[in-house]
Amino acid sequence: MSDLPLHPALVHLPIGLVFIMPLLILVFTFGVIKKWFTPKTWLVLVLLQVVICGSSYMALETGEEQEDVVERVVEKKYIHFHEEKAEAFFYMTLAALCLSLSVFAIRSKKAVQILPWVYLLTSLGLVFMAYDVGHSGGELVYKHNAGSAYPVKVSKDHDD
Repeated sequence: MSDLPLHPALVHLPIGLVFIMPLLILVFTFGVIKKWFTPKTWLVLVLLQVVICGSSYMALETGEEQEDVVERVVEKKYIHFHEEKAEAFFYMTLAALCLSLSVFAIRSKKAVQILPWVYLLTSLGLVFMAYDVGHSGGELVYKHNAGSAYPVKVSKDHDD
């Protein structure tokens, strides 16, 4: 078992997925419109959005669990700044999840013409939010030295 914190490992999943979602939304939207896909294939996007939402929640929770340790080396205001961005990101992933479910569930002609585009715009907003929260997390580590809160023990048995 590693003595390194779990938070840095978890944050990359929602951020990575968020960056590919706009492209997937476009492909699936045009695929359904052009009848390359059935409307049920939209469920793939719903499931990916569930993964984004769930993993961003787990990243938020592990960040909060590790806050006390990091506060020993980083001023609380910088941690709080990152935490606020992460919370906003999580709530936006919930909104995107609701939109993806709406696109899947509501079959009216008007909804089918509007909802995928609203979901796409929300997903593009999440890209910017993911960049922002990731940047503030990077500043904690590389500018404010948050990583030093977790000294790495080097094993003498380790061959490099």
